Amino acid sequence: MQNLEENAAVVPEDEAAAEESLPAAAAREGNGRPAERSPQLEAAFAQELAEIAGLDPEMTDVRAILRSDAGPKFREYVRKGLTFVEAFRLAAADRLEALRDAKAAEALRDARAAEAARMRSAGKGHLSATRSQGQGALPVPGEVKEMFRVFFPDASDAEIQKMYNEDRKRLGK
Repeated sequence: MQNLEENAAVVPEDEAAAEESLPAAAAREGNGRPAERSPQLEAAFAQELAEIAGLDPEMTDVRAILRSDAGPKFREYVRKGLTFVEAFRLAAADRLEALRDAKAAEALRDARAAEAARMRSAGKGHLSATRSQGQGALPVPGEVKEMFRVFFPDASDAEIQKMYNEDRKRLGK
């Protein structure tokens, strides 16, 4: 497939003004009329314009590029044989850098806003007390429970457990 560097005649007919920016030999047949373009060339042209639009959403077609501040440089680079994407990147380098900086600043603002929202939603939740689970008391081993029953025959299991845990606290492990 011939590339855009060799066949700048990939500009659609409704972009007649853009044809002036392309090398005359590639854009015109010997009789001065625009050369016929193959579907492959048209697809390559559309792909390059889509890539340019990805770099700068305002550049939707060749006319938009030519009307922009980068238009004269773009035209010059295309005449020198560069592809549209290469020519646009060179001609609009300052604008593309400004767009990248703006996107980076926007991403930073979004990240900060998300962090602030997360912090607001967390609020003072970290200050709330944790819920205790279970009774918090250690179970009384069977042989110890039997000893307690010898000394306190009328004590319930809950009372024995309470006394056992109080002794553990007072005497240590």
